[in-house]
Amino acid sequence: MAMDPMGRRPRIDRCSAINGQGWGRDEAVREDLEQGLESSLEDVHLYNRLGIAFRKQGKIQEAIENDQRALKIEPDNQILFYNLGRACPEAGDNRRAIQAMIQALQI
Repeated sequence: MAMDPMGRRPRIDRCSAINGQGWGRDEAVREDLEQGLESSLEDVHLYNRLGIAFRKQGKIQEAIENDQRALKIEPDNQILFYNLGRACPEAGDNRRAIQAMIQALQI
């Protein structure tokens, strides 16, 4: 996996190259994101992207777990609550989805 010029965090080349709504459905992209987390366990952006990718692949529990990991790192991020709110109904948890969306709006 390529590093940025400063060597601080992985660059997810395939994620950047694949645009539009289809990027999260690509298994190779999800694998790149997971590899990125191996070297950067506190990267909210990677957890968020991985959660989106899992949700788009229909792996809802994995999506929710990654959303929650991101929220532990950055608990005042309305985008993370929004993404959690999108995943929860697909897991049959409408109450939690509403709570997440309300939380996103309150931030």
